[in-house]
Amino acid sequence: MSIQHVPKALERLDVQGRSGDWFNAVCPQCGGDSPKLGFNLKTGRVHCFKGHLSWPQNTVRGYLREVLGYTDDEAQELAKSDLVVTNKKWVPRKLPFFAWEKLFDDIFRHADALAYLLGRGFSAKVIRHYRIRFAQHEGQPKWRTKIFDRVMVPIFEQGRCVYFVGRDITGKQPNKYYNSVAAISPKVASTTVFNLEAATTAGNGRVELLEGVFDAIWVGPTAVCVFGKKIHFAQVRLMLQAGVKQVCLIPDNRGLSPKDLIRQIDELWAHDIEVRIAPLPTRLGRVELKDANDTPQAIVRERKEHAMLIDRRVYAHLASGRIPQWDFRQKLYRLTG
Repeated sequence: MSIQHVPKALERLDVQGRSGDWFNAVCPQCGGDSPKLGFNLKTGRVHCFKGHLSWPQNTVRGYLREVLGYTDDEAQELAKSDLVVTNKKWVPRKLPFFAWEKLFDDIFRHADALAYLLGRGFSAKVIRHYRIRFAQHEGQPKWRTKIFDRVMVPIFEQGRCVYFVGRDITGKQPNKYYNSVAAISPKVASTTVFNLEAATTAGNGRVELLEGVFDAIWVGPTAVCVFGKKIHFAQVRLMLQAGVKQVCLIPDNRGLSPKDLIRQIDELWAHDIEVRIAPLPTRLGRVELKDANDTPQAIVRERKEHAMLIDRRVYAHLASGRIPQWDFRQKLYRLTG
């Protein structure tokens, strides 16, 4: 089933199919199991085949307000918002801030989800700042199994939620992360940058670049991520449009290969963006540090504050397969070997 231009409010309904321009669901007012309620995706009309709907309930905007309880302003926004459903994979499309808040649950009402984030070191202030929500298991349609029991991080562009990333908190999901960006297509993933607008403003044109969303949140409000080890031309163009002037590369503790780093540097240099690098430690005593969010924040702050400027000498060092090493005595990076 492939459905486009579906009003956001349909996610609250028991949707059972589509016929032409009509999207069919169980009517919450009539009850029963048959899909008597129809939404026309082209005309914005709503119809219940039991015949009880009257104006303004027979319009999408009126139905949102009169039946599902949205305010008039919310109903107007949601009537314009989309959900894209493709082969039972779905993502929000251009949802306003308040719509994202209603799409998933308040994480502060779910002790297990909140404990998971607090246990990983994310403060309540950070959770609120990034508008992190929770997708509980109860009440979700069966085809949304992939997002059950995940903390959900929205990705905003120009004030609207366009995608999200979900992290399993149970350890039972086959995939630890559910990335709605990648679920659509690699092409979409290559044209999105997490936290770009807020980070550029907070850093006055200076940002840290990481691979994953939770790593970026851990590093701080000036960090962004590109959902992978490669940075694409479209992502660099977004950075330029946002006003990015300097990028500090913070590879995973397990490290990007020098070849991957060179590719990132080449793409950024091609657009006259200054590049620095701040590799993180792979171990702390006997503890292995796999990702940025495994590393104590004091160490992360110290390393990014002393990030090494990449010039031709550092570039040649990386091209030879070597990574700058941290000098604990001098508190700076050095080229060794």
